[in-house]
Amino acid sequence: MSCTLKVFASICLPSLKIFELSYATFSNEIFSKSRQLHFSFLALEVLNVTRCEWLNVKIISIDAPMLKSLKLLSSTFEWELDGSHDCVIKLQVPSLTEFSLRSCGFQEKILLGPFSLSYATIDLSPDVFERNDMREFGLRACMLLNQISNVKQLTLSACTFEGILHWVEDEFVQEMLPQCFQSSLKVIKFEGFSGNEPELVSFKFFLENVMVLEQMIVIAWKWISKPTKKKLKKQLLTYPKGSNCAKIVCCF
Repeated sequence: MSCTLKVFASICLPSLKIFELSYATFSNEIFSKSRQLHFSFLALEVLNVTRCEWLNVKIISIDAPMLKSLKLLSSTFEWELDGSHDCVIKLQVPSLTEFSLRSCGFQEKILLGPFSLSYATIDLSPDVFERNDMREFGLRACMLLNQISNVKQLTLSACTFEGILHWVEDEFVQEMLPQCFQSSLKVIKFEGFSGNEPELVSFKFFLENVMVLEQMIVIAWKWISKPTKKKLKKQLLTYPKGSNCAKIVCCF
């Protein structure tokens, strides 16, 4: 059941350790003229936000010094109701080790403060307008990845892979690659793999450019036939690697 919450522009819950919020709407009627919403969680360790709507909000800031796990799943963040402006999400979460984001029409700008992140799952998909400009979608994805510069294990959806590839193919310079490609990223999971040409090119690009990679895990769709899976596995194993330690694991 969905609901609309009326809250103050600044919220402090000092003792809360686990916060799960689903199917809630923060409407434009409840915010101050600044269109800013600030959360302070001094003891919070787990925050899950699923299918919530944050409408007519310009800036959302979350200060949670003890937060270890953050999931933002299938939620809408908009400054203007027509989606013409981005919402900025500022996260001060120095203890964060696990981050998950699932977003369609990825319009929000997420600003992450310094932290020691181990695991990240990024599942972005473009809306109908962004599909006509995959470079812009890819740029947003790259900007997000650049903020998780010390991540060790990264799970990406097929659309996220493809978007990043569109950006680096058109504007490729070494400095635009996420820092974690060179320093910390050891495990990549490629979910929803079907073996089409853009996915194969994306796979090859990541395998060549992640320099400390230890495992590239490919999880394919179940509906792919056995002969096709066998052919794909053989093809993937022939691609060159940027890391001598990299192993390709095909979960077919």
